[in-house]
Amino acid sequence: MARFSDRQKEIINEALKLIANNGIQNLTIKNLSKAVNFSEPAIYRHFADKKDILMSIITYLTICEKSILKKVQASGVSALDQIDNFFAEHFHQIASERNSTVMKYSEALLQHDPKLSKAIISVMHLSRDTLSEIIEAGQKAGEIRTDISTKQLTIVIMGAFRFLMASWQQSNFAFDLEVEGKKQAEAIRKMIHNQGH
Repeated sequence: MARFSDRQKEIINEALKLIANNGIQNLTIKNLSKAVNFSEPAIYRHFADKKDILMSIITYLTICEKSILKKVQASGVSALDQIDNFFAEHFHQIASERNSTVMKYSEALLQHDPKLSKAIISVMHLSRDTLSEIIEAGQKAGEIRTDISTKQLTIVIMGAFRFLMASWQQSNFAFDLEVEGKKQAEAIRKMIHNQGH
């Protein structure tokens, strides 16, 4: 977040709240100025327009995602443990900042704008590509089964991850995401573990 000023961070967080609570169509400069309690011209001193705010939100999400993935890969533990940490770190961050979930995992919100849509999809691809690298390394080390391709294992794991996220959102955050995420990670570990290792 170093590239954003404190005021910009405040605006970004309020914009995320507006999107999460009222939908992206209600993210207007007028509504945002009310939420942060200063004038519309003051918003324009920090961002050019609504699209600039949305792109800044995606930049913020990218920074957060890179930080999580760096922490997971730098841990020096086994591939299976890295996958456990992948779930734990993501679900902890998402549970702590639930407003960001709507943007990060709902790329359809931005389908009207190819540039924004491409940018948010690239955030998701960071997770997918890192997970794929971890799985491939685990297969080479003999920890993870090799009778299923790296690509297919990645799709299955990311699918399970996103399904739990969607269920949490649709339930209006009715269950403990971190607890259920840990259960999901344990189930995946059993499924992909190379039993002969």
